[in-house]
Amino acid sequence: MHTNPFFLPFSIPTSERKIHFKDSLVFTGSCFSTEIAQCFANSGFHVMHNPFGTTFNPISIANQLIKSIDLDENIHYLKTKERFYDWESANTISRLSADELADFLTKSRNDLREKISNASFLFITFGSAFAYTLKENNLVVANCHKQPAQLFSKELLPLDKLQKLWLITIKKIKALNPSITICFTISPVRHIKDGIIENNRSKARLFELVTYLEEMENVHYFPSFEIVMDELREYRFFKVDRIHPNQEAINYIWERFGEVYFSKATIEMIAKIHSVRKAEQHVLIDSKSQESLNHLEETMRRKNELSIIEPSINW
Repeated sequence: MHTNPFFLPFSIPTSERKIHFKDSLVFTGSCFSTEIAQCFANSGFHVMHNPFGTTFNPISIANQLIKSIDLDENIHYLKTKERFYDWESANTISRLSADELADFLTKSRNDLREKISNASFLFITFGSAFAYTLKENNLVVANCHKQPAQLFSKELLPLDKLQKLWLITIKKIKALNPSITICFTISPVRHIKDGIIENNRSKARLFELVTYLEEMENVHYFPSFEIVMDELREYRFFKVDRIHPNQEAINYIWERFGEVYFSKATIEMIAKIHSVRKAEQHVLIDSKSQESLNHLEETMRRKNELSIIEPSINW
């Protein structure tokens, strides 16, 4: 626990189940889930994150999980002048033809299903309780794909609807993998385009949802939102947009995350892995010099040594 007098630290219960290098981890949801997933990947863990792109609202996240678990082949296409998109995926997911997009989504759903069936942990990050519904078919979309606003209606998603959908989602996840640990987080990224007051109401709705799921199911919560808003609190921990946590904040959350989910031995191993990665990234002025060759040889020796100690490291 940190005792910096300029902070307001709070205790986070440690997880009885720890994360090890042999564990398979799945992250889905908002851009914050990608940040934390990257911390895990950089630290040598086996990670899958956001196969359908960054997704913010709980309904779209649930639908992505359900369609993957059920191997649902239905796709809601959007055709623009140049590409095909999926209304239930992020704007980064597109292909030149409907068949190409169908192939990609089918493979992604299969991959996600397989990963969940073998995963030790599933981390789900909600970003916003606001969502856009396509008027023509009442479909809640993951992304508006820069289409005209008049095609959509915007709403703060009803709590009872979210509760029912997520109880179904959790049951499907646990039916596929009874031993999986499900952990929810709420993104500290503020959606100020909705408005400051509206963003707070949105986050409150997400807190209500997660609290309900904790009460009804054996799921967990990691307070990334509280770490940023109540421990850090200062704009120096945000990027220049004053919305997204900067790398210093992400590193601090990662450290707090380790206190909850890692053993002391794992934390020590992560530090050694980071040291090797730093050595690998070292810029060699003359790659053929004896000094450079010695550096590469020593780095490889250290890497192999760690792999012998912990064969499950994902380099």
